[in-house]
Amino acid sequence: RDLTARSLVVVHGAARRAGAPSYETLAEAAFGKAGYNFVLVNMFAFAYGAMISYLMIIRDTIPLLLGVAPEDTFVRNVLLAGLTLVVIVPLSMKRDMADLAFTSFLSVVGDFLVVIVVAVYSPTRRSVEEHGGFMNIVAESTFRPRTVFVGVGVLSFAFVCQHSAFIVAKSLDRPTHRRWGKVTGYALALAGLVSLVCGVTGYVGFMEDTEGDVLNTFLQFDDDDRTSYLAVQWARGILGFTMFVTVSAAFAKQPPESVNIRSVHRRSCLSSHVCSIRWRSSSPGTSA
Repeated sequence: RDLTARSLVVVHGAARRAGAPSYETLAEAAFGKAGYNFVLVNMFAFAYGAMISYLMIIRDTIPLLLGVAPEDTFVRNVLLAGLTLVVIVPLSMKRDMADLAFTSFLSVVGDFLVVIVVAVYSPTRRSVEEHGGFMNIVAESTFRPRTVFVGVGVLSFAFVCQHSAFIVAKSLDRPTHRRWGKVTGYALALAGLVSLVCGVTGYVGFMEDTEGDVLNTFLQFDDDDRTSYLAVQWARGILGFTMFVTVSAAFAKQPPESVNIRSVHRRSCLSSHVCSIRWRSSSPGTSA
């Protein structure tokens, strides 16, 4: 968290000194056209991978709410394709991310609600008692080199946000260096706390049976508790909603090639307009 916060402050300060309005233009100012293209390719790859993972979460959550069996892959894929065309594509075609401000706010609130459901209804107390206490769980936890990079990649994914920092910085009323440092510090601390609470309570409650989507782990532990079942179902629906908005926001943050094509088109149109003005001004019979 501290490394990410420091890097965001450095990036913001460097962009102000260089007069760069975006992450890719800052790379261009430092490394030329090669740096610009390098950052664009990596931003596209990052956003593409993120959106694929979000779609997989939608496929794992929404069909279960609609009563589709986890083994029915065909129906789940059809639902995913339909929801993508009906919901995600229209949201992703917004020309300004400000149009997603309200839905993004609801998405953040939904994330907190999902974490609360996991922390409250995860059987952590029973699991701790079965393993002889929390310290025994910590002592018995083993370091697994085979999966450590998967865990670090998933954990650090939420803190790789340098490319979207410019959008957040522009939303501040007074985007001073000091205020930007406070915003990034508080935001990353809150994100780290929420991730810690969800990760610890989710894993301690189910231990080795914990799945990648912790809400799906609750399906394995049916205690005939109607309240717990309804809470998890609500959390699953909220998670699906947040993924719809997150995919759209990820699409809006990454600069697709179509943006560059439109930029080139605007420059060519401007050049043609300038040439037309010059030609008319130099033609016989024209007056200033």
